[in-house]
Amino acid sequence: MTGHDLLLFATGLFAIQSPPTTVGAFVTYTKALAPSVQRRVALRSALAMAVAMVAVVFVGERVMSLLGVTVPMLQSAGGLILLVTGMTMVAGSGLPGPPPDADPEHHWKTMAVVPIAIPLNVGGGAIAFIVAVSSANATTTDQLALSGVCVGMAVLTGVVYVFAVPVARWLGVTGMEVLTRLFGIVL
Repeated sequence: MTGHDLLLFATGLFAIQSPPTTVGAFVTYTKALAPSVQRRVALRSALAMAVAMVAVVFVGERVMSLLGVTVPMLQSAGGLILLVTGMTMVAGSGLPGPPPDADPEHHWKTMAVVPIAIPLNVGGGAIAFIVAVSSANATTTDQLALSGVCVGMAVLTGVVYVFAVPVARWLGVTGMEVLTRLFGIVL
């Protein structure tokens, strides 16, 4: 695996996960929390993302094989998921909100993992992409390099989330909608 291959993987993963576009969802889920708790949610979410993506790099293809799912099937399903996600973002169907019965102060640890880390950031499209690339680059060295990119993406997303609330306030509702639609087109 060359540096160019890693750059393509990082670019693809960034386009699929698009941390700037998930800021709106992060802000929606954490708006009732104190700023210090929002930062903890961001960091816990980044950790959960890193663990999930590294696990997919190393065992994703084996798990899919046990389930009878092939990489082409996963790529097709992931492509459909990306299409629907992109169309939803472009159409502007709104940001997700927390469940009506959720108590954010007591559930922030769970919220950081589900729904913020998984499936918001590490969803079907990202999993399909990671499995497809890691199955084509199955040496331990390649998988360690892919894992490094995944951890880097998780760190980047964590940093974006730490600054999410001030940035969302600065962009305003219209700015967030424009940003989401632009990344929907890219996706």
